[in-house]
Amino acid sequence: MPQAQRIALTNGMVLFYLKDGELPLVSLTVLVRTGSLYDPEGKEGLAELTAALLRTGGTTKISSGEMDRRLDFLAASPSFSMSLDSASVHFSFLKSDLEECLGLLSRMLLEPAFEEKKIQEALALKKEELRRIADDPQKLAFREFNRLLYPGDPRGRYATSASIQNISRADLAAFHREYFSPANMLLAVSGDISREEAVEKIEQAFSDATIPRRVHELPDAPKQRGRGIFLIPKAIPQSTVVSGELTISKNHPDFYAFEVLDFLIGSGGFSSRIFSAVRNEEGLAYSAGSFYRARSNYGVFGTYAFTKTASTFRAISLIDAILKDAAAGSFSQTELDRAKRSIINSFIFSFEQPGQIASQQMTVEYEKLPADFLTAYRTKIEAVTLEDVRRVAAAFLHEKERLTLIVGDAEPALLIADEPTTALDVTTQAQILKLVKELQTRHGTGVLFITHDLGVVAEIADRMMVMYAGRVVERGSKEELFLSPRHPYTQALLDSIPPLVGARPRRLRTIPGTPPNLLNRPAGCAFAPRCPQRFEKCSADPQLPAGARAAACFRVNP
Repeated sequence: MPQAQRIALTNGMVLFYLKDGELPLVSLTVLVRTGSLYDPEGKEGLAELTAALLRTGGTTKISSGEMDRRLDFLAASPSFSMSLDSASVHFSFLKSDLEECLGLLSRMLLEPAFEEKKIQEALALKKEELRRIADDPQKLAFREFNRLLYPGDPRGRYATSASIQNISRADLAAFHREYFSPANMLLAVSGDISREEAVEKIEQAFSDATIPRRVHELPDAPKQRGRGIFLIPKAIPQSTVVSGELTISKNHPDFYAFEVLDFLIGSGGFSSRIFSAVRNEEGLAYSAGSFYRARSNYGVFGTYAFTKTASTFRAISLIDAILKDAAAGSFSQTELDRAKRSIINSFIFSFEQPGQIASQQMTVEYEKLPADFLTAYRTKIEAVTLEDVRRVAAAFLHEKERLTLIVGDAEPALLIADEPTTALDVTTQAQILKLVKELQTRHGTGVLFITHDLGVVAEIADRMMVMYAGRVVERGSKEELFLSPRHPYTQALLDSIPPLVGARPRRLRTIPGTPPNLLNRPAGCAFAPRCPQRFEKCSADPQLPAGARAAACFRVNP
């Protein structure tokens, strides 16, 4: 990989230069040490509006209309964006227009006018964007997930209609003065331009000596984290489930193993475990997977699923089971080799253009990563072993630290919860059961709860149906089935539960034999081969009688 040259300019700006003479073009990327993290409380959205108006709001010497005309004539269109912890500008133009384009860019960055008419237009656009987010369950889910994950932290604050109405032109000007100085910027340049010309022209364009040299550092890692299960009611046919926790940073020695782990669990597309299980095998969701957002001093690992409302709790349970399985180290060498190969290939393709190389090297410095981060990445991914992945999974997949958010229909007529608590620890299980009860109580929702856990049934059920070999063998109220079971299978299930009072048996009772093959179901009563009460009549198929209390057994119904 070619290396961009790092050059400290006299105005405090840091330049990353890489020559590319293939086409008569110049490409620039500017990073500014700022972000929505620095929005004042009650004026969330200020950073985003500032970035938008740097492009559209005119400058002290060039009106917004004139700026648009000049850029159109040059066939050049800089793009401004604001993220959580950086502002960025991307600008490409013909080499012959170098001086003019640099001059326009510097005026936009250093001398914004924030024209009042453009402020009102930007506010209207932001309000419409907020409305669209509220109507988009997926965008809403990820935004609110962050809000819950970072309680009391600026990372969890977002713009609202009320907060942007509090923003004045004076606020925009003050925010700009604080953060948009050359000394607080990094710039990557590539293209048909010499090193000497790049330094000369950029210093000339950004030479305003009246601008203070303020340099801001990246903020500290978040101190608090949210956890638990939360619901945002929304009357839609699908639910969006986002779950995650804070985890290790890019500077952590286990970062590379965690990258591989994330790929194996859910970011690896069709081959990942979550996608394979949730979509391909059970058809619960069109899209499901995981994400790992690592920064220099902290990271976030999470999972997501866009699933049918009726399958919400099943999807949650299945993903939790996959994570628990991953924490137990159930990966193979074949999976590992495939994951590392895919990660490395994707990494290589991210450096197709010289501008990408210069920009990424600039980002390494911006994020305070080791200078060799990019050059060492491939080698360190290749060095990840199966033991590394298993160790990292066991160390950093914290079920009890996880936060889960559900955005979906809170008022379905019937909620089908298919094994929603399987393989969960008791804390998470209790949270899911609490949520189900709240839905049922608050909205009058009926719940069909499918489970093997009789303890859960005893806690939440009103009526029960016991199934064997795909058929209902007994039904009745919870009290009737627990206190006076009629079917031998129900009796056997209850006998296998250790007693909480009285003398405890030396060994738990078990049901002899094995369940039948449903593709080759035995004639007569399916439970007969395992039943201690079977007799000649069991060679026929017992039917479940009508009524609220019934059992499909010839001993009960001669």
